[in-house]
Amino acid sequence: MTVMWTDFPAAQAAVSGDVIVGLLGGTANQRFTAASWLFKANNLSDVATPLTAFNNISPLTTTGDMLIFTGGANARLAIGTTGYIMTVAGGVPTWAANPGLLIANNLSDLGSLSTALSNLGLAAASNVTFATLTTTGINTESHASGLTAHSGGGQGSAIALTAAINQITTVAAANDSAKLPPAVAGKVVLVIQAAASNSMNLFPSSGDQINALGANAAFAMAAGTITSFVCPVAGQWYSK
Repeated sequence: MTVMWTDFPAAQAAVSGDVIVGLLGGTANQRFTAASWLFKANNLSDVATPLTAFNNISPLTTTGDMLIFTGGANARLAIGTTGYIMTVAGGVPTWAANPGLLIANNLSDLGSLSTALSNLGLAAASNVTFATLTTTGINTESHASGLTAHSGGGQGSAIALTAAINQITTVAAANDSAKLPPAVAGKVVLVIQAAASNSMNLFPSSGDQINALGANAAFAMAAGTITSFVCPVAGQWYSK
């Protein structure tokens, strides 16, 4: 590199190691070596374009690297692993495993349903099996019909009613039995006693009670009646 001073009294060339003397602010002498000049440092030897100049000093080394600012300085953030997402930890950008919700299972083309299904390896008529969802409630749209009350009656062997709407069509003899599900607060169960004749005994689950009949006592349902049972508190059914 050549640095030229003019009118000093004549132009002079400076080389690395030389000491240049000048005025700082025009009021005091200032000395510095030619090698310490900013445009000499950090390999800014080619400043033909801003991009070339930046590339000469950039810490990035690999396709996909990013430049971040952390710890008061610029730093290189290496390219992440395939499938990872950008997040922030401790106030600093970082890569993290995708939690799964953002992975679209190769649904890269959402322009048409058939293409999306094809990306998942499914045909338009494919059935999808989901895991069983277990809850303490009853599906309000569930129903069961054509049920037969337990012959001989009793709570232990009574037919269990598991749907929101239950139709019992066969009560072969008086006092044949059926049983409500466990009384969990918020449940509502409708029982249709559609037999042509004979009264049916409807029991609560073990330990529960219906109205003020007492624990495990049966509620008599005449043929051709419909009764709803609601549970406002655990263990207690009320009929309507």
